[in-house]
This record gives sequence, C-alpha cells and structure tokens, in this order.
Amino acid sequence: MAGDMSLPTVAEIEQAIRNVPDFPKPGIQFKDITPVLANGRLFAGAMEHLLTGIAAGSIDKVVGIDARGFIFAAAAAARLGVGFVPIRKKGKLPYLTHEQSYDLEYGSNTIAVHTDAVKSGERVLLLDDLLATGGTAAAAVSLLHRLGAHLVSVRFLIELGFLEGRKHIAAHDIQAWIKYGRSPKKAAPARRSCLPVRVPQGMIRAMAKRSLLVGIDSGTQSTKALIVDAKSGQVLGTGSAGYDLIPNLPPGAKEQHPEDWTAATAQAVKAALKAAKAASGEVVAIGVSGQQHGFVPLDAEGTVIRPAKLWCDTVTAAECVELMNVIGGDKATIKAAGNAILPGFTASKILWLKKHEPKNFARLATVLLPHDYLNWWLTGNAFMEYGDASGTALMDVRRRIWCPPAVQAIDPGLISKLPKLSSSDVPAGTLTDKTAKLLGLNPGVLVSAGGGDNMMGAIGTGNTRPGVITASFGTSGTIYAFADKPIVDPNGEIAAFCDSTNHWLPLLCTMNVTVATEMVRQEFKLDHAGFEKTARQAPIGSDGLLLLPYLEGERTPNVPEGTGAFFGVRPKTFTAAHFARATMEGVTLGLNYGMRRLASLGVKASQVRATGGGAKSKLWRQVMADVFNVEVVTLKVDEGAAYGAALQALWCWRKSAGETLSLAEVTDQFVTLNREETTTPNSQAVPIYAELQSLQDRLGRALTPLFPLHRKFVAG
Repeated sequence: MAGDMSLPTVAEIEQAIRNVPDFPKPGIQFKDITPVLANGRLFAGAMEHLLTGIAAGSIDKVVGIDARGFIFAAAAAARLGVGFVPIRKKGKLPYLTHEQSYDLEYGSNTIAVHTDAVKSGERVLLLDDLLATGGTAAAAVSLLHRLGAHLVSVRFLIELGFLEGRKHIAAHDIQAWIKYGRSPKKAAPARRSCLPVRVPQGMIRAMAKRSLLVGIDSGTQSTKALIVDAKSGQVLGTGSAGYDLIPNLPPGAKEQHPEDWTAATAQAVKAALKAAKAASGEVVAIGVSGQQHGFVPLDAEGTVIRPAKLWCDTVTAAECVELMNVIGGDKATIKAAGNAILPGFTASKILWLKKHEPKNFARLATVLLPHDYLNWWLTGNAFMEYGDASGTALMDVRRRIWCPPAVQAIDPGLISKLPKLSSSDVPAGTLTDKTAKLLGLNPGVLVSAGGGDNMMGAIGTGNTRPGVITASFGTSGTIYAFADKPIVDPNGEIAAFCDSTNHWLPLLCTMNVTVATEMVRQEFKLDHAGFEKTARQAPIGSDGLLLLPYLEGERTPNVPEGTGAFFGVRPKTFTAAHFARATMEGVTLGLNYGMRRLASLGVKASQVRATGGGAKSKLWRQVMADVFNVEVVTLKVDEGAAYGAALQALWCWRKSAGETLSLAEVTDQFVTLNREETTTPNSQAVPIYAELQSLQDRLGRALTPLFPLHRKFVAG
C-alpha cells in the first residue's frame, strides 16, 4: 500500500521534532532532527511551508551555501521567481577570482560571492547552514551584511510553537539543529575580514521575523487600518482612505456603495503596510470592524443588488411599527428578541426593500452587514458572528439564535437568506488569492470573525470585564459596558447586544455627535484647533444656548423623524463661540440621556473610557467629565475599533495555534490608559449641566409631536 503522500501540517512537523530525544553534549543540549526531515514526506512538507510562507514579492534573491544548499536554494528561487546566488567555500568548490569577488575569512572558512550578485537594500533568503556559532554561514551572514543585504528569516522554523522564546535557531537545507541552554560559543576571530563579525545576535535578529496583525475599521466616513505587532501590541503603521454618502437622497435616507469600502480597505491596508515597512509574509492575521446595522443585499452570484442602507438611515420608521405590530407590539418584540425594532437596525431595512423595491427583494439571496461584507470579500465566506448579528433586531440575544417571530414578520423565506451564526472566536476564514493580491499580502492569512464597530471598540478599550464603561465620540455616539448576562431594557431604549467576546454588551447610541460639531466647525471655517479655541471663549452652559442634536433623526431617545434645534438664540448667544460650545455640550448631554438610562438598569460608571474624535479635545473631555459627573480617561491607542479588531485577530490566531486564553487576558496585556489625559469633574460645572440636561429632556419631549409635521414639510 502506498504511503500517505499528503503534506504534513506545521503541527505534525513540530510533533515529529518533539519526539526526537535530546542528544546530550558537555555544556549544551541539542536536537539533531536530520533523521526526522530525512523522511521524504516531512521534508517536502517543511519545504512547502517555507516556500508558501514567503511571498515572491518579499524577497529579491535566494542565496545557497556550498553544494548542500545549492540544489534546494536553486529550486526555491525558481519556485519564487527570484534570482539564485551561490556563495562558495574556497577549497571545496571552484570559486571566483579575487577581482570578481568579495572574500571573507572567518576562522578556518573562507568564502566568496560575486560583487554584483547581491546589491545593497535587497532582501535575501539564506539557505543552508544557518548555525549561529561560526563557520561558513557565519561568514556568509557577515558578507551579506557588508554588501548591504537584508536577511529574510526561515518562516517555517520561526512559526513552530516550540521555538517560542528560544534564541538559537539553525537550519541546514531545512534540516535543523535546535539549540538551547546557553549562549553560543564565541567564534574564532577573522584573520582577514573587512568587517567586524558579530554573527550570533545579528543573525538571530535577522531571522526573528515579526508576526504582524492588521486591524481594519470601516466606518461611515472612512476606513482605517493599523499594523500591530503581535508580541508587543505596538502600532507600527497606520493608513486611511475616505469616501462619502451617496448625495441627493430623500430626507433621512443614508446609503453608500459597498465597493467604496473595499477600495478604501485596500488603499488603507497598503498604506499601513508601507508605513510599518512590513513584508507581506509577516502578516499572520486580519480583523475587521465595521459600521453596524447596514444592510448589504447580495444576489445568488454574490453581486451587490443595490447600495447599502446604513445605520443612520431613518426612512424605515413605518416598517419598524409594522413589524412590531405583526409580532404583537413593543413588549412582545422585546420579549421575543431582547430588543425593539428601531429604524437604525437592519430588520426594517429588509422589509423596506421588500415593500419599495420588490424586484430587488426577489433577487435577494444573502443578507450581510458591512463588516460581514468585508469578511466575504476577504475570505469568500458569508456568516455573521453573534455581536454584529445582535444589531439586526432579528436575533434572540438571550439564546444567540435567529428569532423566528422577527424573521417571519418580514418574510417566511427570509431565514434561508440569513447567514449562519457563529461564535466570535471562530475565524471567518483565510485570505483568498484574489484579495491577497489587491492588499499586497500572502493568500491564506487568517481572518478573524471581526464585529461591529462598537463591539471592536469595546475590545480596543479593554471593555472585556465588568465595571468598565466606554463612550465613543465619533460620527455617532455610543456608550456601552461589558456584561456576563443579557441586559434587556423593557422600554427598548438600551440595546441588549451581544459583544464579540462571547458575552453581552448593553449599549446606547445617539446618531449625532461629531457630525454636529463638524457642521458648525465648517460653517465658521475653523480648523479643529480653532474650533476648540473658539468654544473656550464661551462660558460653561453657553449662556443658555442649547442644542437639541437630533439633526436628521435620533435613536436614543427614539425620534426617527427628529431634527436639530438651537434653543436660546438671542443677540448675546449669536456668536461663533456660543454655537461651537453649545454644540459640544448638546451632543454630550444627548449621550448622557442614555447614560442615565443605563444606570437605571444597574450598569453604573465609575470611570468612562473616551474614544473617537471628540476624545482628542481637552475641552470636550472636560465637558464629558462634567456632564457625566465621573472621571474620564483616554487610551494610548485611540483608534479603539481598529485596535480591537487587531486584538481579536491576535486572540483568534493564538487560539488556532492551540492556546487556551480569554480575550480579556489579551486586552489586559495590551490596552493601556493615557494617564496624563485623565479628567475629573469640575464641581462648579456639574450642577449647571444637570440643569441644562433637564431642559434638553423637556425640549425633546415638547417638540416630538412636531417632528413628523416638519419631516412632511421638508419632503414636500
């Protein structure tokens, strides 16, 4: 019977090496694994892992040393489509004349390489004896450094889990000695060297290729990408690309083309990789954060049927009422799913498509959310993880299953169009060849489940244990907290979401935060520093000028037909300073409406971790502390959602390698506070804002009956 000719996994190769007994030697121990890799199947597998782990574009040359390395190095170069360079040992093989070569003597070894073979700045893969204790390879490393080359590590060896923490790695035609226990012997001094040879540490550094993570945050206005070091958690590079809403839509309609997200993702990732000076083979995992609730409809061919309706689209208010009436009313809906059906959520958008665009609904084959669509673009797989799926209003958040009453209220056939629900620690898949090429990465990179921007923001701010509250001051405003059980609001104002750590995330959202401040900033032609400076010129409370920040609808409180209103306009307050500060204060008071509701459900803040554009303003952080009447802190990494996506990718990558750890352990290690920006409440300002809060609440209730009339007037 023929033997098993399937290629072994890295884990299988690792286990075979583990099974080799240590060979004792005075003062040092080592494993001679030559017999293991003499096995044709294991040897072929080792070579395959090496070659697939190094992108053709990430190296310029493959260097082989002596006869043992020539055959494999030449084959590797041909496979990767790059040049092959022989480094010859004098006395064993014919070598070039002195005029044509660089010579270097190292102990008893003298080697030569043609002067034009390797050029300064080229990245080379050195194959054969990489023993870090001297000899031909040590001389070769020094010579390549002298020529200005950058060594590329043998990925196969670095990736083996049992090598973690070991300093001394050697490879010999992919036959390796794994050495540990003490520092390498000091090599004999070179008799004729043009460069001092310090091979062991220099070579180890050259081999210690980084393991990098890509965190992507696809938002309403732009997509950001971070490159994060998997060992230190440090952000090594960033990139971003912007896009707009589709213009000239009816009032309340907010839509975008999903292809704008993919184009921006490719642009942002490539910019971040360039900033991090990252090779494609260094990226081990990708995580995606996306704006929640958007509806991306795909047909049976995987083609986007129409533009995506976004979280901030409020034209589906009638569909929300219709759905909840079919289910049995507000309370019955919350009992069935854990959430009311609000215009921001996905459910009503699907019914809107059925009612207003029946031909498009007839083509509908798959329902995706924005981050799911990016995962599908990256991996070719369509599924939803619990966190983002809980924002559709179609999922029973208590049991983490699709909610039959909510699904059937839209259409009996909808259940077949909803993707499989999945745990947050299950990967979305791996990077496809097509998308890998667009991103400049290797195919096969792990893609984690990802999640909605709020779920990823919770991870990125360390909100993975009870007692932490995060407040995001972005286009929209969100406040959320970790919970180990569902927090269901009987009034439906607080969203009973799942998080992306396999727990829960009670959350409130207001739809208008920096969108309001940006509107005022641009109207007065101020940059961001000028906006803050101008706002400081007005007193606390803005002399009674108060913004009701509903603009084109609001979610908390649920006023889908709402509009913005400045209350208290008079000659004294009709200044740029008053409007700037009142806008900053008004949107923060709007968020505090939900903060107080969250507290009434038992989720109280002892500290607020602020993120988003608003958190970058010192004045705004003080307004937050005064309105919330609690300490406000910021994070060292302020791109919470993108960083959270990267940390979830790290969690998924490490778990896929067999580690047992919680995401809280990951965030405890990497998420750090920016202590110098800690802001405490001003005792004089707190009562002023409490009074303004009461005024804003009453103003909103008083105007609520007028909002539908105003919407009707604007719509014509």
